[in-house]
Amino acid sequence: MASILFGLNLVLHGSQYRGGCPVCKTGGDRALIVTPAKGLFYCFAKKAGGDAIALTAHIRGTSVKDAADQLDRAFGTVQNSTSITVAYLL
Repeated sequence: MASILFGLNLVLHGSQYRGGCPVCKTGGDRALIVTPAKGLFYCFAKKAGGDAIALTAHIRGTSVKDAADQLDRAFGTVQNSTSITVAYLL
């Protein structure tokens, strides 16, 4: 689902998905790491990470509040960062 929502092209490596960051466009195919088991992402180019809401904000270039609103519209009520996980986006 994340590839549809965000245009991510990530490849599974062990327990993580790795790929280029569509926002930063630097760092090669390991610039963006998503760890579904932990519900977290990390962008090495931006040196930023977080939960599904933070990932949405990073990819969409919006505030965390706007990202939460976008996820709410797409998936239903997002009460906090544990309501939707990065794994659900993938």
